[in-house]
Amino acid sequence: MPALKLSKLTNHPKVEKRVLEKQRRYRGSIKTKIFSENPFYRDIKERQVNFYYPEISLLRLKDPIVYFPNHLITLGNEVYFDLCLFREDYRDIISNQEIVRTNLNSKIITNNNFHNYCHWTQESLSSAYYFIQNLSGLDNVILPNVDNGWQRSGLHALGFDVNHRPWLAKGQYQFESLEFLNSSDHSRARNILWSKNLIEIVERLRSVAMRQQKQVEPIEKIFVSRRDSDRRKFSNTDWLLSKLEFMGFQEVNLTSITLLEQVQLFSQAKSIVALHGAGLVNSIYCYPGTKIVEIQPPGLTSSNFIRLSVQFGLIHTLYQEFQLPDQETKSLHNVSWSITNKSHLLEILEDNAHQ
Repeated sequence: MPALKLSKLTNHPKVEKRVLEKQRRYRGSIKTKIFSENPFYRDIKERQVNFYYPEISLLRLKDPIVYFPNHLITLGNEVYFDLCLFREDYRDIISNQEIVRTNLNSKIITNNNFHNYCHWTQESLSSAYYFIQNLSGLDNVILPNVDNGWQRSGLHALGFDVNHRPWLAKGQYQFESLEFLNSSDHSRARNILWSKNLIEIVERLRSVAMRQQKQVEPIEKIFVSRRDSDRRKFSNTDWLLSKLEFMGFQEVNLTSITLLEQVQLFSQAKSIVALHGAGLVNSIYCYPGTKIVEIQPPGLTSSNFIRLSVQFGLIHTLYQEFQLPDQETKSLHNVSWSITNKSHLLEILEDNAHQ
């Protein structure tokens, strides 16, 4: 039997659901320009789409079995998942794992993509902050192995010390009960924003970052090149950098600086050009009116950073030379790509640089 999305888990008799925030329409201004023939963006391009804040629910599961780090949840004979693409080979993985039975009544704040800087920032930090501010705190929270500096720094800035918390190694665990927040699959939706508390998180991280002894030098125009990434390799980086430097932009390597230094950097920027990737989630630290140009690979379908710009009042331009991926490059994660119509891209960049 195929796995079901987590949204269908709420109908299970061993699940209690408590709606904390109802879905509601976003009423702010939307400043986006789309340069792509991708039909995925048509409604946004033609300004015929409404944006919504997500419904947020607290789910309490009785006697669940959870496989970490993939966050696969088993109740009875059904397997459910959140924010991951279920693969049939997961069944073999699960069947070969011994179940560790516990008497824990716990909470989890992370999802399957906790190791991804973008999803950790958007979803895991938001979930942690929601527990801290609105629910019963984080006393019984369990974590996967959060060994990245940006994971620790973000939680610490919110008042959550990870050093004395239980961590779960890879495996299957059965709990007496398990609680977590569910705004399931909203990160993959086209027009659903994030919890409004993400704005409070940004303000908190900005405040902590600006009190740090080490301050980064302000850069008004930033180019996020992803030069050190091994996914979606862009072959025109040097050419693009040479053109952007002429417009006053400076290349930054985000993997070489700390989370709080990234917060400082983006808080002081006025214009950002970025290849699509996790580092662009730092746009949430920009102030309203900051200009963002996102350059996407040819076959990608993601409105993630458009929606962040909508929620934070940024001026977002998306550029994509759209083409349908062939079967061999369908994932678009392990392929190289390039810009063919360079003059068109330069025209857009110059227009944004001088507005």
